[in-house]
Amino acid sequence: MNKALLVMPDALLQYLHDQLGLNPSSINKQSLLNAVRFRMRIRNVDNPHQYTIMVQQQKEEFLQLVEKIVVPETSFFRHAAAFSHLSHLTQQYKKKKLPLRILCIPSSTGEEPYSIAMCLLHDGWQANDFTIDALDVSSRALARAKTGVYQPYSFRGNMIQQYMHFFSETPKGYRIADEVRQCVRFHQRNILDADRLLTLGFYPIIFCRNLLIYLHRKARCKVAQTLAAILEKEGTLFAGNAENSNVWNNYFTSSRVPMSFAMRHADPLTTTKRFCIPPSLLNKTSTTAVSVQKKHYPQSISLTSIKTLADKGEMLAVIDQCKVLLSTEPNNATCYFYLALAHAAQDENNIAIKKLRKAIYLQADYQEALQQLALLLDLKGEKVAAKRMRQRLLIVREHANHE
Repeated sequence: MNKALLVMPDALLQYLHDQLGLNPSSINKQSLLNAVRFRMRIRNVDNPHQYTIMVQQQKEEFLQLVEKIVVPETSFFRHAAAFSHLSHLTQQYKKKKLPLRILCIPSSTGEEPYSIAMCLLHDGWQANDFTIDALDVSSRALARAKTGVYQPYSFRGNMIQQYMHFFSETPKGYRIADEVRQCVRFHQRNILDADRLLTLGFYPIIFCRNLLIYLHRKARCKVAQTLAAILEKEGTLFAGNAENSNVWNNYFTSSRVPMSFAMRHADPLTTTKRFCIPPSLLNKTSTTAVSVQKKHYPQSISLTSIKTLADKGEMLAVIDQCKVLLSTEPNNATCYFYLALAHAAQDENNIAIKKLRKAIYLQADYQEALQQLALLLDLKGEKVAAKRMRQRLLIVREHANHE
């Protein structure tokens, strides 16, 4: 019946834009249409306009549609450098015997907040001495997180191996220990509902990784502003590897810990202004931004200088330097990888995918590139290709573990 729905209703798309901060270009249009068709069939609704009103007026239907749109993409101990830096940061609290509160948003199906808990327990923390608040908009993801049972696909990183004693094998999968589960409090929250988030109080450590890539610019600004408001003065924010966005840089500055993607509050005296630049102005000033960054280029461009710029979030400069380096080193896989990250941070995912494919062509066992490519393919709705990349990544990791 609703196969006649060939175009997403503008009113419904606008509602998702406003309520979720959803950037339509970050999710495959066909996937959105399929989600709407599915819910219309479940609710026995033929008219797209009628269904749009239903979503707007019935919170439960809105949440059910969200469940079909949101694609959980996570695993235990993603990006090991972040957790190594977390261990370092939390030692200061442990020595001073200070209570520790950590916010993880979005928490998805629980792998990330549980990773944080295992990291702290491994470091000698007692469960009663810290609290992890894990928030997500998806009730289905939260339900899976609370069960604490995971399949092999969640154990994709090498770092998880030293924490396997926190799991027990069951017929349904690997169950996480109760001592880990009791450290995490799960809540259903929409990150755009700033008022409810502000009631949670302040946190010295916040994990908000790989969320901004799904959001439109206005929503990104709101998220950054809210997290800046609840992050303690000397606190640390862990962002995602694909989202060193200019939006973050209006509020935060890099902690300069390579590959951790950790940030702290920006010094208002050394930043422009603590508000988001409108896209129209940003486009007009983008050329100026590049020219300003060029003044700070080192005389010798190298992967080290590119990494430094990436850690600082200066992605326009990263793109420029990568192009220069590739003109003399056309087979540099790592350079293509950083170029891809920079384009992804600018919402240029199609270009990023091409650069990642080039990096993998040059270095077939490039684990970070394979993982990032799988994520971007998922965002485009190319599920089969994304699954193929993850299968290839598992093979590469197994081979590396046996060497």
